[in-house]
Amino acid sequence: MNRLKIILLLITITTFSTNAQILKAGVLSSTMTYDYAYGNTTLSYTSRPQIALFAGVGYKLPLVPFVDLLIEAGYEQNRSVVDLPIFGENMYFETFHVKVDYISFNILPRVNYNIPFFQFYAMAGPQFEVQLPQNPKPVDDNSTKDFLGVTMAGGVELNILSPLVIGLEARYHPIKQTVSAVQYVTVSKDPSVEYALTLGLR
Repeated sequence: MNRLKIILLLITITTFSTNAQILKAGVLSSTMTYDYAYGNTTLSYTSRPQIALFAGVGYKLPLVPFVDLLIEAGYEQNRSVVDLPIFGENMYFETFHVKVDYISFNILPRVNYNIPFFQFYAMAGPQFEVQLPQNPKPVDDNSTKDFLGVTMAGGVELNILSPLVIGLEARYHPIKQTVSAVQYVTVSKDPSVEYALTLGLR
C-alpha cells in the first residue's frame, strides 16, 4: 500500500512538472530525537543538526484578490548523526547515521501583499508525506510511513524580469514525526526549517 502511495505521488509530481508555475529548491536544517526505553531505563538523545536538500513544483490557483491556493508536490531529504550509548560490560558510544527521504504534497492558501517590483506572501496548510523505503530497511520497524503534518511559510518575490519571478522563501514544519520504531529505540523527525530559492512565471 505504501508503494502505491509513492507511485501516485510520483505521477502527481510528474504532472505538475509539465504544468508548473513555480519551481523551488533549497536546503533543510533538521535534527532527530532517539528515545531509548528498556525495562526501567529511558534515555533521549537529539542528533546534531544536519543540512539536507529538497525540491518541489507548484501550481497557483487565484481565489480572490490577494489570495491564491498553492498546490505543490516535492521531494525532501532528512539526515541524522548521533552518538548513542551501547550498554554491556563496558558502556561505550557508537555513531549512528539515519537517512530518510520523503515525497510530499501540500495544499497552501497564500496571502499576497504587493508593492512595486516585489510581492510578499505568507501561507499555511496541510502537508501529506510518504516516507520512501530506507536502504537497508530497519528490522522489525513498526512505524507509520505516511504522515499528515502542517507547513507554515513566508517569502518575497522579485518581479522585474517579467514573466520570470525570482524569490526567497522560508518554511517551518512544527510537528514531530516518527521515522522508525525498532525494538527499544524510536527515532523521530523533529520540527524543521527550510530555506528555498524559487523561480516562477506570472
